[in-house]
Amino acid sequence: MSHEFDLDHLCELAHLYLDPEEKERLRPQLEKIVAWVSQLKELPLAETIIEPQEELRLPLRPDLVKPSFPLKVVLEAAPEKDEAFIKVPRVIEEK
Repeated sequence: MSHEFDLDHLCELAHLYLDPEEKERLRPQLEKIVAWVSQLKELPLAETIIEPQEELRLPLRPDLVKPSFPLKVVLEAAPEKDEAFIKVPRVIEEK
C-alpha cells in the first residue's frame, strides 16, 4: 500500500533542514510510519461507544496560613520600598 506524503512540506512544517541524502535515507522509515498510522483509518470508530469518565480534577491544597519570611527581611531585599510596601514600576497605564 502506497502512502504519499510530501517530505519537503513535512520538513518545512517541522522546521527541519535535510539534505537530499538524508531525505533519501529517511524516506523509507517515514513511509513505514505513515503506513502504520494510516491503519487507524481502518478501525471501526463509528461503532465505538465512549463512556464518559468521572470529571478529573486536581486536588486542591488546604487554604492554610503558613509561616513566611519576616516583613523586615523582605523589605531589606526590595530595591525600592515605601514604609511597609515594596515599590514596583507601573505596568498599567492610566487612560
